[in-house]
Amino acid sequence: MTEKKKKTKSVEASRKKMGPSDEIAPGRRMKLEAGVTREFDMPRQMAEEVSSSFSFGQLAENLRDKPADVARKVYDEFGRAVMNKVIDLADEKWRDRTAEMMELVANQTGICFPHLIQRYVELSVLSLRPQDKWNIMLSTTKELCIQEYSCAINAALAAAGINLDGLPCCASCIGGFIEAARASSVKMRIAHTAKLSEAGYCEFTFYPL
Repeated sequence: MTEKKKKTKSVEASRKKMGPSDEIAPGRRMKLEAGVTREFDMPRQMAEEVSSSFSFGQLAENLRDKPADVARKVYDEFGRAVMNKVIDLADEKWRDRTAEMMELVANQTGICFPHLIQRYVELSVLSLRPQDKWNIMLSTTKELCIQEYSCAINAALAAAGINLDGLPCCASCIGGFIEAARASSVKMRIAHTAKLSEAGYCEFTFYPL
């Protein structure tokens, strides 16, 4: 017990001697700027701009009576276009403090997964399908898992009479995820670990390579 107290006092004495600024390497200490207002949330205008740029009805017409291989390409292009629009707005026009801090931490630590990709994925769902229900089930440096319990795209296509057997629309999600990984400079593997048509929800799991 006496030895433990001595060690504790020794650590505390060392910290006092160093001072708080000496515990962080030069150039890595971040200070709040007095009087500067920072935005952390996605603005409503971004969601409006993204949702007005893409039509589920037009997607349905582009898919109508198309063979599976052509339909897959249509889904893929749609998903990539949506994500690229989100990336462009999120990193330029509507760039916020969240983006700044994520990039700063990634540059300092060399860790980009999962937070950079997760940010793009969350923004894409919020902006294009704001009413959908979804959740981040797991978010670590080794694995990211997202579950989607409803999908406005799937519902719109089903209502338009598009054949969704086998859930071909997942190509749209995966195409978007690939673009998010590209923008984040992250290599990863994507697994569609549960399907809406079978499990009642879609689940996508990401693994860094």
